[in-house]
Amino acid sequence: MSSQDPSSVEPARKNCGLSRLEKQAIALIASGYSREEIAMKLGIEEPTLRRHISGVCDKLGVSNEFELLLHAVYHGLAEIDKT
Repeated sequence: MSSQDPSSVEPARKNCGLSRLEKQAIALIASGYSREEIAMKLGIEEPTLRRHISGVCDKLGVSNEFELLLHAVYHGLAEIDKT
């Protein structure tokens, strides 16, 4: 077991090498937009968006969009609008 404080590791891992577009996609997913809407807002095709989402899941070590959303909210990569 590591004696290192987990909170000291978190900032280094927080963005996990995500690009600006990947961070935008996560924020739009968290805001409840459909894949079609997200692709349109980002100016990319839907298959390209699917590849980006898959890449983000790989980078963050999650299996699907639901886990991606949970991870993103928990680690401060996205916020859920509570209104």
